[in-house]
Amino acid sequence: MRPTPTRSHRALGLLAVLAAVLLGLTLAGPANAAAQASATHSAAAAAQTAPTVVTWTDGSGRVFHAQALTAAQIKADGLTKYVDVNNLAVTTPRIATTATGQAVAVGSTTAVKRPAGTISPAASGCWSTWFGYGTFSGLQLWGKTDVTWCGGGTWVTYATSNCYGYQNYPTYQYLGCNNYPNYGVGWNLYQVKTQYLLCYAWVPVWGSCVAEDFPWEQYQFLGSGVIDYNGGGS
Repeated sequence: MRPTPTRSHRALGLLAVLAAVLLGLTLAGPANAAAQASATHSAAAAAQTAPTVVTWTDGSGRVFHAQALTAAQIKADGLTKYVDVNNLAVTTPRIATTATGQAVAVGSTTAVKRPAGTISPAASGCWSTWFGYGTFSGLQLWGKTDVTWCGGGTWVTYATSNCYGYQNYPTYQYLGCNNYPNYGVGWNLYQVKTQYLLCYAWVPVWGSCVAEDFPWEQYQFLGSGVIDYNGGGS
């Protein structure tokens, strides 16, 4: 007996549905695998390029940050000759702090010079930060020091720092700064001490100051990305 047209159509419909399901499973497998591989690659890339930041406060409650530079930032800053970009380690800089995030004055790390005749390897990472003293919002009077350094885990391969300041009130006056960098390239650390000259009672008609402060702070920046806060005063 021949199947009726209705049964034939139903059978063909079921076969079409089954074929579509099988085709979908076949195509979905590679697509899912590719998507998973892409996600894994993206996550790995993000881990290598996302800047990592450490935050701390000084004795007066001022908040500071230090971050590892990404490959893009290193290229933009012209530091590629100090870094093996293909093997860059974007590692979080470290600083000793209390449980509340206040920097601990750990004393000075002994400076060690790279032995003569050895070659300092390309840096495994670069970092940047700033520190300073004063009032940074509202009626402002402050001094700052920017620091950038690179290191290969032990030896510093690049280091630079500069200080500057600002005031925005007629009876405040930023009078200058003295930056004292020491060691750096070819050593295990880069030491930076900065003293700021801040006037809190500037008399414009006299062009002189009747109440001033000379605060200073010192940090050491190691070739491993560690930051040592040595202390400060005024």
